[in-house]
Amino acid sequence: MTKENFQPLYATNNLTLTRLLRLTFFLISLLFILPLYSIPLLLMDDITNSGINSIYYALYIVILTYLLYQLIKSIQKANKNSISNLMVDKEGLHYTFLNKNTEDILFKDLLPYKQSYTADILTRTEGIGASSKTVLMAHHKQQLRKLSFQNTFIFSNQYITNSGALRAHYIQGITLFRPDLKIDPSVFTNFHIHPQTFAYNQKDLKKALLLSIIFICVILSIIYYYF
Repeated sequence: MTKENFQPLYATNNLTLTRLLRLTFFLISLLFILPLYSIPLLLMDDITNSGINSIYYALYIVILTYLLYQLIKSIQKANKNSISNLMVDKEGLHYTFLNKNTEDILFKDLLPYKQSYTADILTRTEGIGASSKTVLMAHHKQQLRKLSFQNTFIFSNQYITNSGALRAHYIQGITLFRPDLKIDPSVFTNFHIHPQTFAYNQKDLKKALLLSIIFICVILSIIYYYF
């Protein structure tokens, strides 16, 4: 690969996987929400023969439903700036957000780290335990920032299936257009990128699909057993 034949790579979506992920999240949410609606039934001795208890229960249902609605609205509002699309070309990484704003992480704007013994392109771990994830970091316009290659709110966007390939393409672009920058070896290891060919191993996508199917089966079994 040379600078001249470095081709643009666009995000691709998968509607089936998106629906599967949405269904998984919905079933998990349902597993936590249904018991909330059942709490009054456990506390009241006889809701069917007591008019007052029925009124209290109806009021509880209305308030709980309203609070859940407000929670959903706040989540939507908080994610209005989430990524809806992205691409990588000779200039760098280009984001499009849900609010139609755009942002460019250009190769020319990447900066070397002040400390020579620290890599300029590196990885960091966010979260703790099972919820932790590895993210790509770069020094861009005087700040260390996270580079995301996946839309973060799948309820308004379709799941990007080639995020790994987009990341690998961006890393390859750095080696071509910014050879002065040092890439930490963990970037290639953690993101399954071949250090010579920059090919991406798609096992992560298959793993996500398998985990989604397992989650759905387990949650459906729990719901069927208890409800």
